[in-house]
Amino acid sequence: MDTRKSKILVVEDEYIVAEDLCALLRRLGYDVTDICATGAAVVEAVRSNAPDLILMDIKLQGPQDGVQTALQLRTMCDIPVIYVSALADDDTLDRAKITEPFGYIIKPFEEREIHSSIEITLYKHAMDRKLRARDAWHRRALCSLHEGVITSDTEGRVTFLNPRAEQLTGWSSADAAGRPLADVLTVVDDSTRVRVDSPLDKVLHDTVVVGDFNHRLLISRDGRDIPIEESVAPVIGDRGDIIGTVLLFRDVAEQCVERASLRRQTRLYRLLAESSPDAICLIDLEGIVEYANQTAISLYRSERELLVGRSMPLFHAEEERAAWTTRFQGVLASKKSRASRCAL
Repeated sequence: MDTRKSKILVVEDEYIVAEDLCALLRRLGYDVTDICATGAAVVEAVRSNAPDLILMDIKLQGPQDGVQTALQLRTMCDIPVIYVSALADDDTLDRAKITEPFGYIIKPFEEREIHSSIEITLYKHAMDRKLRARDAWHRRALCSLHEGVITSDTEGRVTFLNPRAEQLTGWSSADAAGRPLADVLTVVDDSTRVRVDSPLDKVLHDTVVVGDFNHRLLISRDGRDIPIEESVAPVIGDRGDIIGTVLLFRDVAEQCVERASLRRQTRLYRLLAESSPDAICLIDLEGIVEYANQTAISLYRSERELLVGRSMPLFHAEEERAAWTTRFQGVLASKKSRASRCAL
């Protein structure tokens, strides 16, 4: 538990009022770091001993009033401000709102009013910091992903792109914000070049995750064709309602090249097997035939559809089956194989 006294900076141009306020704050258990009467003194006091909160009068000595000083502080630090002022006209209040103060107390004030305003402000500011830290962590996590991430609201308008999504789509997060997702993410079928319908409506209506991992091309803003896999999920709010969607996609160009290479190798191996004068069968660890070349089919006087899927020993004479099984098991044992099939 934090037992440290909260540090408060008092900004007041009238000395007697400032001393009374400091005495009150000390009675309430706060640590008064300084008393300032000018904007310049406030800036220096914040730099030398950053307080937890500032009680700011609007009327100050010198060319800079309290509102101008608060605006300057917003660019320097994250310290909450409560205005304590005798000014309550509309123009002053409108100017003060720009600085987003945590409170505005009209003089003369009561001890209870000061105390409650300070405690509420310190608590709210601490909660705001935690929320900002959590949001910043989530944003950093999204920005660290190798996959592209795009979030949208319930109307399907983009709210965020992580750096990977920016790289793949060619859109910056700032340029894409507020645009329909379909404008930023153009996805077509890789064979027909026909645009693929967005899954957002289904996700928003049915509250389901929708994914598609085949035959998708992302057309980037600069015209590049990028094969992708994508999935879209609803973002659920604290009340269980849908507050938006998150789309995750990744570049699978390398995997497409590998799959194409594997298909070429498979066709080559099949061609070699079919043209081999030797009988070749691919058998799983249970002895079931998964593939037989034409020579094997001729050897066993069978049809391919009758051979594949059946136990290999059945194609041998009954007196040979035990010997074949022993040989088969010996091959597996000698290879110490962890594979799911072998070739004989």
